[in-house]
Amino acid sequence: MKEINKNHKSFFSKSLFIKITFFILMIIAIVFGAKYSLNKFLEVQTKTKSMIVSSQLSYCQELTTIKNSYSSVVSVKKMRLKGLAHAFSIVKFNGIIRAGIPDLKDAKFSISDDGKKVTVKMPKCIILDNSINEIKVFDEVQSIFVRVTMSEVIDQINFQRDAIEMAQIERGILDEAESQGKKLITTLLKATGFEEVIIE
Repeated sequence: MKEINKNHKSFFSKSLFIKITFFILMIIAIVFGAKYSLNKFLEVQTKTKSMIVSSQLSYCQELTTIKNSYSSVVSVKKMRLKGLAHAFSIVKFNGIIRAGIPDLKDAKFSISDDGKKVTVKMPKCIILDNSINEIKVFDEVQSIFVRVTMSEVIDQINFQRDAIEMAQIERGILDEAESQGKKLITTLLKATGFEEVIIE
């Protein structure tokens, strides 16, 4: 009878040990499975966010962040015959200078493993365009002996336009464009679900 009880206890102990071992192995398998699934999920999520960022930046392409209007006046004077014949032209012109990022596709970015933070290396801002949109003649005097040509007026306008561009750069238009660009990109990327956006 004692022998039967010992065998029964031994069988019960082995059975309990097998059940506990099986239970522990099941828990380990579930934990590893969950971790693997989470890693795969985060990997897919990061890849999806990476595609979204790439798509958003490519969609913007050229990004004008600052647009300034300006106006100026040029005067072209010419004399002949020791001052007896003279001509002049006074012209007012208006222009628009645009500064910003030439191509956002050149931006480099990286996303954190948890997909909550994105770091973007933004291309340098440049003058994108400086165009004259209106020319108005204020006063003009021509002579049969001396004339101010339209080509001479345009040359003076172009010279003045370039001088205005240099003055705008010296006053910090590119720094302002960069600051505005950072704000715009930060707003754009936060709208896609990132909690933290770092612009370099």
